[in-house]
Amino acid sequence: MSQYISLLDFYGGGIPLVSPTYGSSESTFGINLNPLSSPYDVSYTFLPNMAYFEFLPVDKDGEEKARESNLDGVSSQWSSEMTNANGYVEPVDFANVKLGQYYEVVVTTFTGLHRYRVGDVLKLTGFHNNSLQFQFVERRNTVLSIDMDKPSEADLLKAIRNAKRHR
Repeated sequence: MSQYISLLDFYGGGIPLVSPTYGSSESTFGINLNPLSSPYDVSYTFLPNMAYFEFLPVDKDGEEKARESNLDGVSSQWSSEMTNANGYVEPVDFANVKLGQYYEVVVTTFTGLHRYRVGDVLKLTGFHNNSLQFQFVERRNTVLSIDMDKPSEADLLKAIRNAKRHR
């Protein structure tokens, strides 16, 4: 989210940016205990009673150490020291995460009927009354199909910033 704050401020004309919750269509994952904080400082507190959460460790610095992850038959590139004998990245639970690390969330709905990778990268930032806190970093593998071109989210953001500078 932080990559968009300056653009939101510019186009929003100074309207306060408030983000009270973080979640998906199946579950609320966390709440912002300080909703009027600066958007750069937003941190959400996990609600562990809303779903079962697991975390796939993600290397934020690049893919030179990348290994395959195979969760629910969906394969993607990830890197971590948390691999099994086959070299696959294993998801970890709340008790085994490390503060300051980056993870992709895997959620199982409270009914247990759906388990899926959310695709969002989160940074674990601390605790509030023993509940884990996190910041949203980015969405993994986001592309937009424009005619025959498929730019990434980062490329689209760069184009918007360039257009803003040259207007």
